[in-house]
Amino acid sequence: MTTEQRFAKLDRTNRRWRWLAGSLGLVLISLAGMGQAQQAPKELVLEKLTISDGKDGATIVLLSGNRYAGILMRDANKKTRIMVKTLPTGTAGIDHFDTTGKRRMETATEANGSAKMSHFDTNGKTRVVATTLPTGTAGINHFDSNGKQRISVSTDAQGMAAVSHHDAKEGPRIVIATAPDGTAGTIYQNYNTNGELELVRTLP
Repeated sequence: MTTEQRFAKLDRTNRRWRWLAGSLGLVLISLAGMGQAQQAPKELVLEKLTISDGKDGATIVLLSGNRYAGILMRDANKKTRIMVKTLPTGTAGIDHFDTTGKRRMETATEANGSAKMSHFDTNGKTRVVATTLPTGTAGINHFDSNGKQRISVSTDAQGMAAVSHHDAKEGPRIVIATAPDGTAGTIYQNYNTNGELELVRTLP
């Protein structure tokens, strides 16, 4: 093969590779365009989104506005059963509702670092509240059907533990406590003629 023939063959090969490269470039550009057209958006901003099966089933509603965000979970009767919420005050919580729409439970954390769980009766009255405070105190309070505190159980960061029994006026009548130094005692109180609580006796 002469030098001229070798150069002619090389020129034909170069032209073939340039054609293949150009074709491949067009394919890649087309694929990139298709990918951009089908690519999901990186962010979707909505004030409200409802997720449903399109029938009479349960639904989930996501909503926000005025520094509030929430998720509502509704049953087949369109009753809200669970609500997840964050409030402008710094509170975040979850509320549970019964089939009649009454709130029966609430769990929440507050901006000050406290956390609580509350139980409500069918009349909307608070019956039990369990709380932990930033100070290290933890307690459970029980309320009667009139919303009056009747029993309180608590422990504090210093190691004190106590159980208090209250009357219908929320006055502490019996207090049982243990101290960090190991001492324990019971305090009984009654109302005097002026309607004030006074110490009756202490045990031991």
